[in-house]
Amino acid sequence: MSSMRMRIKDNKPVICETVEQSIVTLADDETFRFVTLSTEMTLEDFDKMLKIQKSVVHNEALFSERVRTNEKRLDVSHVSILPWLNFSAFSHATNFGKSTGIPKCVFGRYNAETGLTPLSIDVHHALMDGLHVANFVDKLQKKLDEIRVND
Repeated sequence: MSSMRMRIKDNKPVICETVEQSIVTLADDETFRFVTLSTEMTLEDFDKMLKIQKSVVHNEALFSERVRTNEKRLDVSHVSILPWLNFSAFSHATNFGKSTGIPKCVFGRYNAETGLTPLSIDVHHALMDGLHVANFVDKLQKKLDEIRVND
């Protein structure tokens, strides 16, 4: 069981069978939109679908019906990429007492000198601990290493 699929519903832990990534993208007018993509595809397919979905959501209103519907979903993880910032910590807005336990990942600016990219992972401590986050980061690093080797 992956702790990254655990959520809180009606004050009880539940496991999502599948989880998609809700990714923040920047529209041409510098407002943000959300693209939701499956994690069960190749990197090439992921890139293609991201481009297709961006072209759709960037033409929708910021608070579209899609956004209102996605806000109610538990079967997502939130991903943001802030290539303009190098950070050592990141804090997300929270709705105290109403957390669903959806993990939130933020990637920062890549540092070419060190080869490092900042990563902040926000999780609900009742659902997972540092060990579970470390296991996730290890798996993520292995996937990134595979991509680098195949380039």
